[in-house]
Amino acid sequence: MNTEVEEIKSRVDIVELIQGYIRLERSGINWRACCPFHAEKTPSFFVSPTRQTWHCFGGCAEGGDIFSFVQKIEGVDFREALETLAKRAGVDLRREDPGIRSEKTRLLLLCDEAAKYFAAALAYYPVVGVYLTGRGVLPETIKEFRIGYAPDGWRNLLGALAKKRFRPEEIEKAGLAIRSEKGFYDRFRNRVMFPVADASGRIVGFGGRIFDAVVTEAGKGAAKGSGVSGGQGDAGAKYINSPQSLIYDKSHILYAFDKAKKNILKENACVIVEGYMDAIMSHQAGVTHTIAVSGTALTAPQVHMIRRLADTLISSFDADRAGQLATKRSLDIAAGADFNRRVAVIPEGGGKDPADVVLRSPAEWVDIVKNAKPVVDFFLERALRTHDKKTPSGKKEIAREVLGEVRHLTNDIERAHWVQALARELEVDEGAIRGELAKIADGRDVPDEDIVVPAARSRRLLLEERILGLLLLHPEKRDYAKDFFAGFDGTFFSDVTHQAVFTMIMSSADEKAEERAPEAFAKKDAFIKDLIFQTEVMLANLEEKERPRELEASLKFLVQEVLGEECGRLARDIAAAERAGDPGLQQLMERHRAVSQKRETLA
Repeated sequence: MNTEVEEIKSRVDIVELIQGYIRLERSGINWRACCPFHAEKTPSFFVSPTRQTWHCFGGCAEGGDIFSFVQKIEGVDFREALETLAKRAGVDLRREDPGIRSEKTRLLLLCDEAAKYFAAALAYYPVVGVYLTGRGVLPETIKEFRIGYAPDGWRNLLGALAKKRFRPEEIEKAGLAIRSEKGFYDRFRNRVMFPVADASGRIVGFGGRIFDAVVTEAGKGAAKGSGVSGGQGDAGAKYINSPQSLIYDKSHILYAFDKAKKNILKENACVIVEGYMDAIMSHQAGVTHTIAVSGTALTAPQVHMIRRLADTLISSFDADRAGQLATKRSLDIAAGADFNRRVAVIPEGGGKDPADVVLRSPAEWVDIVKNAKPVVDFFLERALRTHDKKTPSGKKEIAREVLGEVRHLTNDIERAHWVQALARELEVDEGAIRGELAKIADGRDVPDEDIVVPAARSRRLLLEERILGLLLLHPEKRDYAKDFFAGFDGTFFSDVTHQAVFTMIMSSADEKAEERAPEAFAKKDAFIKDLIFQTEVMLANLEEKERPRELEASLKFLVQEVLGEECGRLARDIAAAERAGDPGLQQLMERHRAVSQKRETLA
């Protein structure tokens, strides 16, 4: 395993890997970005190409190598990260016995086999292909998105998967079978099937659209002798989806995200639509930075998935009331992540949804996305169509709807612009609009618990880490530090780990040069490795000749900090001794004077 790990590490560059997930910008010899693992506006996530490591110096303080990054960003275990990176690197892994594979791995294999079965069934029943062709779906698109068909019948899939040595209990756990008093039966029956993949492209669930309803809408029946019986499952619900499972966490899955993520990064924008067909047809039209939320509003984890790749979110939901409500909820949640929010507006008579538009004219859909309206423009135009701006009640409703979006704007100039524009449009005093805006709570819809607030760190701890990092990077200055500290009493590292690292550094004085090098220390401890990286990032713009002076200044600051804290403690003790008439008062005053003088010599 170790040989495989090292070989993969040698073939996969960490910068190229991480750039496939988030936008990195160069910072000296390193790269940086806003951390993909917690919400932030100032970049604190750094990647070191020389050390092939990453680290967040913000709220989550996470760090590691290519394996830990894939584990965290994909939500997988080490074995799964290993397999993902091995495939990327072209490294063959030793196969483990399928019988002892983890339950999660078994369920992923099961879902993949189910997708193969559904694809084969689609080929077997041509009438389903005719339906998809009628909806404008090209054969290559069917293949790319692995669209399939679940035949009518109670145990078709169960039987097919049994031949692949999957047990009914496993099929149930994957969300593909339902248990009843009489046994297990297929969840999906007589449905067009849409496999749902995670960010890595592994199938974790399915959506199924009833085929009979589609046939009726199209005005066609199943071909005689085709084998399609026409029965309906699940009370004829138009769509049913896989339930939540060990491998399918709906709050973290976006349909087509695996196919769209690279283009989202490239375009610095994400188009979000409501259904499977909308996303599929949008991709077919060339708008390949499109994902779908399958009829529900965005969740906070999904927002973070998109935000780490793009600054702009373009929403386009169905024209019905449910679609408009979903648009509003998603846009509100996206506002909490500081997106540039836009709306792709389908003109009246242009179709019910993006799939309709693409069926009629792919170029028109491309143009609609290209000319997506800023979110406040969209809501202002909609409010003016819905309410009469000449009546007091109409003015009130228009202001309420528009200011509900203006409140999300973080730029004061943008806010001022919309206050002025709305006042002109409604022919009311600007001050009245400002007053209404002030009444609206300036909250965000992303739950607070999803945003990690960086913990406050003391000046002393930061100084300690800076000194340790400089001493690790510059072995030649360790004797200087030893002599400097010798002139003062006490312990200067308040953190136990910091003190242990300092002792380790100082005890290396008699070791060989290669054993005193930063690389040797980095192999001893993960904290030391991160500390070295952190210091390199901090000093990226500092010339090499300036670093020794940086260490000397930091040592002085640290000792001043420690002596200042001691002076404060002594001052409090002196005050207490004076109140109590303590005979040790004089001794305390002398000690305070001595510490103060020593501190002044460093100024």
